[in-house]
Amino acid sequence: MQKVVDIKVLTIDEKPYAVDSLSEEIQGLVEMYNDWQRQEVVVRDELTRYIAAKETLSQQIINKVRAELSAEGESSADAEDSPSAD
Repeated sequence: MQKVVDIKVLTIDEKPYAVDSLSEEIQGLVEMYNDWQRQEVVVRDELTRYIAAKETLSQQIINKVRAELSAEGESSADAEDSPSAD
């Protein structure tokens, strides 16, 4: 999982401001931003796992369909090759 670094310094108009020296309202907004950033990383990581799992499942489905079609093809070829009792 990607490491998230919380914002501790805001740079506005090329001037740095330590978050802990700003008002409680701004500190609360920055903490909310940091929290959302952490949640975003978790969700992106989870999405990456889902995408990989779907790709694996998709390949399994394709392989199963091919195997069934191959088995059906073999059974119909066997039926055509066997002598009929007339």
